[in-house]
Amino acid sequence: MKRYHTAAQEAERLGVSLRTIRTWQAQRRIPSPRLSPGRGGIIRFDPEAVDEALTKFTVSVEVAVPAEHAAQADGRTSQSL
Repeated sequence: MKRYHTAAQEAERLGVSLRTIRTWQAQRRIPSPRLSPGRGGIIRFDPEAVDEALTKFTVSVEVAVPAEHAAQADGRTSQSL
């Protein structure tokens, strides 16, 4: 049987604040099915669906290092190049 998490459990699992989970929910970044009808109903999070949704917002960052800084990191100076 699939396990669903509360907002607090999902925040702890992801290492973010409860407020962040609520913000993502309001922005519809993560799915949050309502398990009971009406306003104020029970909302739970499917960890697999949340992980899948968050991959859409993951950004890969590459940092370009100027050659002179790369040489210094290697223990060389620009004079020895």
